[in-house]
Amino acid sequence: MYCTECGMENEDTAVVCKKCNAILVPGSSQGLVGRLGLSAYSDPSVGLLIISIGIVLGIVAILPFFLLETKDLITMERMRLIVTLPLAFIALMLIVIGGVVYWGHHKGGKMLQKVEEDYRALVENAGDGIFTIDQDGRFTYMNKKGMELLGYAREELVGRNFVTVIAPEYREATVENFRKRRTGEAVDRYEIEVVTKDGNRIPIELNTRTLEYKGEFMGLEGIARVIEDKRKVLLDKKRLLEELRKDVKK
Repeated sequence: MYCTECGMENEDTAVVCKKCNAILVPGSSQGLVGRLGLSAYSDPSVGLLIISIGIVLGIVAILPFFLLETKDLITMERMRLIVTLPLAFIALMLIVIGGVVYWGHHKGGKMLQKVEEDYRALVENAGDGIFTIDQDGRFTYMNKKGMELLGYAREELVGRNFVTVIAPEYREATVENFRKRRTGEAVDRYEIEVVTKDGNRIPIELNTRTLEYKGEFMGLEGIARVIEDKRKVLLDKKRLLEELRKDVKK
């Protein structure tokens, strides 16, 4: 799957681009266009420019035959092998690439852009917290629900180590699960408690998946779902403690 923002190739099951952290759209494979870093809905003038360069190169490839005064067949054959054929091949490739970019804009670009926007909105507004972390355990993405649960702004979370939002008694086990994922071991979903910005605890069920690129560990992406029953128990305990403190003060 290719990122339509930067053209980087990602795993087919990836949610976020490992290079620019843009949300990926399933099926947005851009082939040669993606490898060149060109969006599928690039400005059509880019495609026209590439086509124009290809045409100019094609003209340059055949121009020597009209300018050379010699009619020597050996000289002309050498010219054809050394100059004409390579330039003609490059010209043809540029015309094809330019056509793909131009056609992609007019035929499928707007539709792909709409699908991409809808998918990004779906991830961003999901009912569960969705996040990604890099190979060093730092957050690279967090959707709105995740930020709402933790009470942090996105700029406060991105670059922050995930351990800092885990309740102390769960940190060792969570780090161990991260190490297992890093070495390729399977890890089932598990329950932990996270600590919000204002110090409250929220019990969550965590389900993670390894992000790899050509066999290299790139990080994790995960879904955090609040365990409402346990959350209610924690809130009741907190409320009870606050009432006891008030009674003691009286």
